[in-house]
This record gives sequence, C-alpha cells and structure tokens, in this order.
Amino acid sequence: MESFGETLRKTREARELDLERVSSETNITVNYLDALEKEMITVFPSESYLIGFLKNYSEYLNLNPDQIVNMYRAMKIQIEAAPLDKLLEPPKKIPWYLIICITLGVAILSVAAVLIVKSNTKRAAMRDEIVLTVPEHSTYKVSTKPIQKRLYAGDLIEVYITEDKEPFVLTVNDTSGVLILDTPMGTQVVELGEESEIDLDGNIGGELSIFLSDISRTDSARGAEVQMLVISPEAENTVTEIQPKTEESASLVTELVAETTASGLKRTIVFEGVSAYPVTLNANFRNQCMFRYKVDNSSPVENFLTTNQNVSISANNGFRIWMSNANAVKLQVIGGGRSVDLEIGRPGQVLVEDIKWIRDDDGKYKLVVMEVE
Repeated sequence: MESFGETLRKTREARELDLERVSSETNITVNYLDALEKEMITVFPSESYLIGFLKNYSEYLNLNPDQIVNMYRAMKIQIEAAPLDKLLEPPKKIPWYLIICITLGVAILSVAAVLIVKSNTKRAAMRDEIVLTVPEHSTYKVSTKPIQKRLYAGDLIEVYITEDKEPFVLTVNDTSGVLILDTPMGTQVVELGEESEIDLDGNIGGELSIFLSDISRTDSARGAEVQMLVISPEAENTVTEIQPKTEESASLVTELVAETTASGLKRTIVFEGVSAYPVTLNANFRNQCMFRYKVDNSSPVENFLTTNQNVSISANNGFRIWMSNANAVKLQVIGGGRSVDLEIGRPGQVLVEDIKWIRDDDGKYKLVVMEVE
C-alpha cells in the first residue's frame, strides 16, 4: 500500500506540476511540500501545523484529505510504537500554562488554515472566471499586417487575401497539445514552435502564415497563442520569377551561397525570404565530440556525444554551436518545409559557428552560417 507521501508525489507528477507552481497556488513553501512528499514529519513545528498543510495540499490535488490524514496517522503509529513500560506509566498532568499555549497555538493555526483555504478558493474562482469569460466564438480578421492572438475552440479566422474578394474562413477545431484548424482545403495541424503556410485556394503556395508560440499539452481551455499574417501576393510573385526553369539553373539555386561581407567575415547563406521563421537544427554524431549549443537567448547546454547519437533543437532567431571535433558532426537545417545538409569542419578542428537570421542590406531575411573567432 502506498504511503501518504508517495500518493501526494505521484498525483502531482501525474498532473505535471512542479513544486514551485504548487507552492505559488497553495501558499505552502517548497520545503514543506517536499517534506510532506518525503514524509519528513520532524520538519514541521507541530503536528497541527503538519495536518493543516497536509489537508490543504490534498484538497489542491483533488485527493480525499481525511484519507490522506489517516494514512499519515497509521504511518506515525508504526514508527512511534511506545515501549510497554511507558504504556503502563500513569498519565502525567500537563501544566495549565502549557495547555493555554497549546490552545492558543491551535487557534492561530486554525485561523491561518482557514485563510489559506479561502485564498485558494478565491484563486480557483478567479481562474474559473477567466475561463468562463473567454468568448465562445471570437472572429479575427487577418491581412498582410501580422497579428498575435490567443485562439480557442470555435473561434473563426477570416483571411483577406485581397480587398475585393470574400475572405477565406478557418475554424479553430481544438487547442489541446496541438492547434487543429478546419480550412477550406481540409484539416490543418500546427505544432508548438512550428510555422506553417496554409493553402486556402488549392493553388501552389500558401496564403496564410501561422506560428504557434504557446499551447498547453493537456488543458484546451488555455487556448493557443499564435502569430498570423497573409503572405502577400507580391512576395509570391517575386518567388515565382526566380524559380529555376531548367535542371541546370535548379542546381545553381539550391546550392549553398558562400560570400564575404563588407567587414571581411565569411558566411554561407542557407535560406532567404521576406521574413524570418523558426528553424530546426539536427546534429548527427559519427565520432566522439564535446558539443555545446545556445538557442536564441537561453542558457548554453553542453554534452559529450559519440557515434550514432543525435541532438535536435529548434529556434526562432538562431543558434550558436561549439564543437571540439567539427568533422565528427553532420548538421542539417530544417525550415520552411526545406532541409539543407551542412558540412562545416575538419577532423580535430575546434569550431564555433553562428547559425542565425539576419536582415541584409537588400531588405531580405537570410539564415546564414558564420564562423565565430
């Protein structure tokens, strides 16, 4: 049979809650929550204090507080079994002043517990009110000007390609784990961190760009935060004009472009377009290598990797990577529905590279690979 501490911990982990969030929503400090889960009862100043927090934590996890308290008391009896000579001793009288102190302490703790429960109830009611006040069916109009909204199931998205035509209408089907949209061309699924170009008219190319920046894996009531804009017809026409017309020109267009900037830095252009979009970097290791990477503005991550191990990371703006043996790593960049393989180092070479979006002098966004000195 599980102990009360194991029950608390497993229930919290099943709901994917960390102790910091539980502490914030219950007003119980992290060290007391951790002590409850590890059954470290000596941490608490008194049993009344422990039981009050135990009931509060149990209610927060939707457990039966009386059952959890009974589990605690059963455990306490087992670990605190009194010797027979102690049981035969006549009960000692408790000093009157100690009784008064205990009574006052229990009263204070009871008042504190009531205030904590009321505070949690109020917070829960506020969360429920926020969910209930979300409009059941909001309608958002999207044009070539980017907008950022939080979408909920049932919301409508009106996409205006041109002013003289009726808009295409998309319906938000679900926002649990992934964003599911019902479009004129069928169902479209967008995953967290993914930018999708959605085809609305059946012609080549997408008309709507949508980037999913935030979504709950389990709670659809929290909705999905997205950035949306119409892909301008002018941008589509520009791309069409430079599409390769022959096999020879196609090979030239798809090759990586290496160039030297005005400041003398060497760089290789991987992708370019009218806007930047999220990209994924896959690193496949074919030999031993110390590999460190930093995504956007996050903290660096470092690991020692060896043959047949892989690392896959995604970024909105770019990466900085450090390799102790550059030839041991095969890199692949994926973005905008395309993938490009990069071979950027020699055996035994220590190399630091930036793979990032820049806005060039010609106004275009370019994903470039640049060596860092």
